[in-house]
Amino acid sequence: FEYKETTQTALSSLADADGNIIVDGIQYFQPSDFFLARLFPVHTTQFLLDWSNDLVPYWVAVLAIPWIVKACIIMPTTVYQARRYESVIHLMPNALEEYAYLHNLKKQHTKWDNVKTYGSFQKEYSEREREVKGRYPFNPYAQDLKKLIPMALQIPIHMALFYATRTMYPTYPGWKEGGTAWFTDLSIGDPYYFWPAISALTLIYNGLALTQNKALQQAYPNLPMKAMLGGVSAAALFTIPVMGMLPVGLNIYIVSNVISFSMQSAILQNAKFRSLCGLKPESYVQEMAKVISKKNKELSRIVNTGAHQKFDQEIKGKRGAQGKLGRRVKLKTTN
Repeated sequence: FEYKETTQTALSSLADADGNIIVDGIQYFQPSDFFLARLFPVHTTQFLLDWSNDLVPYWVAVLAIPWIVKACIIMPTTVYQARRYESVIHLMPNALEEYAYLHNLKKQHTKWDNVKTYGSFQKEYSEREREVKGRYPFNPYAQDLKKLIPMALQIPIHMALFYATRTMYPTYPGWKEGGTAWFTDLSIGDPYYFWPAISALTLIYNGLALTQNKALQQAYPNLPMKAMLGGVSAAALFTIPVMGMLPVGLNIYIVSNVISFSMQSAILQNAKFRSLCGLKPESYVQEMAKVISKKNKELSRIVNTGAHQKFDQEIKGKRGAQGKLGRRVKLKTTN
C-alpha cells in the first residue's frame, strides 16, 4: 500500500498540465485513462506480474501466462462442459422435438379465440411439461449457450492483461528493461516490427486451420472458405502497423495467447486426449451435431410457419404410445 502511494506521488510529478504522463518525450497511458480498465482487476494483474518478476524476467512471465491460464482454468472448464454436453447429446433431437411440441401447443391455446378454455388447457399443459422435464433433465435450448462458458471465463482475464501490459510503465519502472535482445524496452513498440509480424502470421495460420476444419465444412457447406481465408489474411496484415504502435509487452502476450489457443484446439481434437478425459470421439460429436442441426431447421420451419397441426398429431401419437400423461420417465445420461 505504501509503495502504491509513493508510486502515485511520483506519477503526479511526471504529469503535465493535462494530467498526461510523459517521460523522455513519450506519453504513457495509465489504467485510469481507459474506462474499461476500471471494470477489470488491472492493478491486481500488474502487481502479480511484478511479483512474478522476482522469479523470471517480465517478458518470460508475459509469454507464459496464456499457457498457464489455459492449462489451469480454460482446459479443465472446457473438458468438464464438453463431458456434460456429450452425456445428453444423444437425447437432444427428441428433446428438441418435445419442447417444440409444447411451444406450439401453448402458442395455439393462448390465442384470443381460445381465451375461454385457457384454464383447462393450462392444467393439461402443466402435466405435459412435467412429463417432458422428467424425461429430459436438461433444457435443450440452453446447451449451446453453456458451451460458451469457457469463452466467457477468458474475457476478464484477457481484458485485465491487455490493459495491464499496456500501462505497466512508469508505475513499475522495471518494465522498461524487462525484455531481451532487441526488445529490451517492453513499454514501447517493436522497432523492427518482429512481434507484430509474428502476430499476423499466427492469425493467418488460425484462419487457415479454421477454413480447413472438416466439422465446419460439413456444418456449413455453402461458406466461401477461400474468401474467408483471404479476408482473415488481409485483416492480419493490416494489424502489423497497428500492433507496431502498441507496447512490445502487449504484443508478446497477444502472440502467446493466439499460439496457445491453437495448441488448445489441437489437443481437444486429439483422439488420445479425448479418450483420456472421457470425451466421445470427435466423429461422433460431429455426426450428432449434423442431426441436431437438421432437426433445428425442421422445427424452426414448423414453428415459424405455423404448420404445426400435423406435427402435433405425430408427436401426440408418439406420446400416447409412451404411457399415461404425467408419467415421469427417467433416462440415464451416458458417460
